[in-house]
Amino acid sequence: MTSSAEDYGWFTEDYALGLDFCLTFVRDVAPDRVLERLGGQEPVELVGAARLQGGADLVPMRPDVINEDGHFDADRTTGLAFIAAAAVGDWTMIVEPGGFLCTEDPVVQALSLGGELVTLYQSEHNDPRFLWARDGVVLVDLDPTSAGWRDGAEPDRLDSVLVQLGFDLSTEELDPDDPGYRYDEQWQERALALMHHLTGVRLTVELLETAVFRCAAVPDAPSIEEELASQVRARLRAYADDPDGETELATDDEWTTDDAWADERLLKTGATGHALYVSAPSLILALAQADEHLVRRVTRWARLWAFAEAELIDEPWFATVRRAVERAETVSEFELERARANAGPLPVGPTTGPDGRPDRASRRHMALFLLTNPDPDPLSEAAHTLITAAHIAGYRFDRLTADLLRDLPELR
Repeated sequence: MTSSAEDYGWFTEDYALGLDFCLTFVRDVAPDRVLERLGGQEPVELVGAARLQGGADLVPMRPDVINEDGHFDADRTTGLAFIAAAAVGDWTMIVEPGGFLCTEDPVVQALSLGGELVTLYQSEHNDPRFLWARDGVVLVDLDPTSAGWRDGAEPDRLDSVLVQLGFDLSTEELDPDDPGYRYDEQWQERALALMHHLTGVRLTVELLETAVFRCAAVPDAPSIEEELASQVRARLRAYADDPDGETELATDDEWTTDDAWADERLLKTGATGHALYVSAPSLILALAQADEHLVRRVTRWARLWAFAEAELIDEPWFATVRRAVERAETVSEFELERARANAGPLPVGPTTGPDGRPDRASRRHMALFLLTNPDPDPLSEAAHTLITAAHIAGYRFDRLTADLLRDLPELR
């Protein structure tokens, strides 16, 4: 046995993922591929599980979820769920603060096809659930507090392991009001040890603190309003740019309340444009006055600048992608996958060098992400690309702006 319940006492003592969460491990599916399978667009990057709740709070609720009577209106949700995925060796760790998407049959099937999935769901208000699936089939499905009752295609497959970990496999009906009622205080720790047994991944404080999560809003309902989804993605981008900021996140309304002078083009950029305005006001103002052709040139320039900062620009295997961007051509999915493979895996935890930049692997993946899911609004896309490029460079907006105006002086 690789671990025991005692190895995970810290998890419940520290409320490492809160009181309501879903923790999932998926084998041989990279984080961005996980988000794509679930319909997530425009992922953002957050480091450390402690920052995930802030992102999750932005996704499911509309600004007007409180009705006229001052009560919560359950029908006024975005229809989107927050998913955070981080690479851990051959596995992708998925965290859903307050969510449970990875327990739903279509999602379990989509994520485990051709691979494997292990999920633990915990809630204050619902029974917990543990799932183990392979190639789209749930092998074992159980409630860790009542492991005697198991479901799935092979419900007894893990019995010997469950016994070793201390799960009670009896099926005796117990009354919680009976003085002799036995409640397993360590069921959550046992479930985490079972996860370790199945995945080989040992969950630690350091892993949760340093994991690089790719986060996105994914559909949680049959039909999603694209305009609303775009607003939610913009809010996530702004949060990811400054997850520890003390000020309230920018929304579309901030342009009208704080900056009544802002024109319609700026208002349309929402939180993305406002985030750039906070860091480089002269840059977003110049872009707002430029014609669309120049704005698209800026986006193309910023991508190439980001490639250079990520040490991609001179790689022989990157030449096809670079030439496509230089010619304003669409990069094929095949070439993107090839570039991602050559860029190497993301580390479990990024390091920051003396120049303030993320490690090279993180920079490369951030730069490659600039080629996926472009914003249909040219000004918003330019703002997002510039923010990401500056992030890759250690938030050096001063150097970014100077280089941009040197190469495109007409932007002045």
